[in-house]
Amino acid sequence: MQILRTKLNGMQALLLATLLMLTLLNNFKLNIQTIGFLSIFTLLSSALFFPVAQMSFGKNLPKDLLPVLLSGVCFLGIYIISLLISGYNQRALIVVSELVMVLSFAISVSMLVWSPKAIRIFCIIAIVFTVFILFIYKGFIMVGRGYIANKNTIGGFLAFLNYWPIAYYLLSNKRQSRMILFLFILTSLSGVFIIGARSTWLALTAAATTFVLWPIISKNKFRFYAWFFLALGMLILFINIYLMISSLPIFDQMQRLVRELSGGNLYSGRQIIWPLLIEAIKAQPLLGYGAAASPGLFLSTGLSSHNLYLQIALQVGLIGILFFMILIFSIWKCFWKGRNNQLVRLSAAFMIAILVHQLFEVSLTQNNLAIGLLQWMIIGQGISFSIGSRTTINREAYYTCARRKRRK
Repeated sequence: MQILRTKLNGMQALLLATLLMLTLLNNFKLNIQTIGFLSIFTLLSSALFFPVAQMSFGKNLPKDLLPVLLSGVCFLGIYIISLLISGYNQRALIVVSELVMVLSFAISVSMLVWSPKAIRIFCIIAIVFTVFILFIYKGFIMVGRGYIANKNTIGGFLAFLNYWPIAYYLLSNKRQSRMILFLFILTSLSGVFIIGARSTWLALTAAATTFVLWPIISKNKFRFYAWFFLALGMLILFINIYLMISSLPIFDQMQRLVRELSGGNLYSGRQIIWPLLIEAIKAQPLLGYGAAASPGLFLSTGLSSHNLYLQIALQVGLIGILFFMILIFSIWKCFWKGRNNQLVRLSAAFMIAILVHQLFEVSLTQNNLAIGLLQWMIIGQGISFSIGSRTTINREAYYTCARRKRRK
């Protein structure tokens, strides 16, 4: 049987990129929000049927993708078990349905072959939408009137949209194109800092650190896996440190410094929500409170957990968190095969950024799926570059990087 790999043509890449970027509009408090919702629905529903349609033509999944698929099914299985144990309502069914569709989306993206032409198209569309975001936010056309989402949402979009300009910068061998891309990336990242989305600052710092240290990280398997587990350890440590900061003698000085740098307080309500959620998780640690669980069960607020890991633990307990980590680790393992590919290096760096970003937001599996789809697209493309790094059909992207290095 054939290996299930589909190469995108230019029109398909353009359509996919446009739909992906249009999901941003779901965060506007205007009539155009409907366009964003329909884009999300179209992407997710298409992704749900794509693998089934491909397999019906007698094609097999790539062998390297099987651990990701199996761990994803196990993670989904925990949510389904929670439905059976805790009962279900409309909210629970929506959460599980979203999870089914985002995992299908990630697998579908991983099964596509991404040529330099497709990356160039994504780069152009990403630049257009980045300019659109900067024009609106910096121009204060809609922000001041409450028509647009908060700065963390916009900061997240700006940060993760940079993946494709950076990717094409790595692929391009034209000096003029690389200079233009470099200036654009610099401007866009500056926009993230001007907006003051602090969670995105930390995420980008983690990405930059991983990218720069990649030759050391990828030198052998021990270092490669150690970096992943170090990142996970830092995520857990951060939650504890964040909650302890207020008791430090230098808290007032830190508060003033953060205000000067970002224009906001060090704490933004998470110091109230997180401790209560942690206590709730301790009370029911194994399987949590069910897929429909939210901070509203314990607080008189409609706010989210502002932390994906606490949200998952609240819904499906520590067992759910364990299977989620297994899923993320199986993806990280995929990157080992393509570690010498510059685009895999970039995707791995952004994946670490995504994990850091989820310390402050809930988007990867539920809630703000506009950003979530952007993040799964980055992860899925990284898997695709990696599992295809030794096959004929996907060498095109890899060897473009290699040819440019040889010219130097």
